[in-house]
Amino acid sequence: MQKLTFKKSELLRKIRANRNAHKAIVAEAWAGYKAEALSRLRKALESLDAGELGQVSIHVVAPEDHSKEYEAAISMLENCLQDDIEIDVREYSQLVLDEWGWNASFLDNNAQYSKTARVMLAQSGR
Repeated sequence: MQKLTFKKSELLRKIRANRNAHKAIVAEAWAGYKAEALSRLRKALESLDAGELGQVSIHVVAPEDHSKEYEAAISMLENCLQDDIEIDVREYSQLVLDEWGWNASFLDNNAQYSKTARVMLAQSGR
């Protein structure tokens, strides 16, 4: 498919909305991550206090955040002198439909800590 033309203001509105939804999941995931990390640390400290002197380690995977990719797209459009923007189907999928190549890993990773990401993951059929 060839490129189609869209209004810059509408693209910006949609990308900003997608970015805000992304950031909400990231914030929720970081809160859940912190709670999980603190819980594991407390359990490790309780074990040490109880005299269980084995090796202590905790592994908690940090949430994914791709906000910079939204910011780059927004900045690029804000600095564009044209009011009408041509984009192809891949760009439309990413910018408008919010379907990026990293979506699967983003949802998989953040679903550990974010209810919103878990719901979106379930809705995607994965």
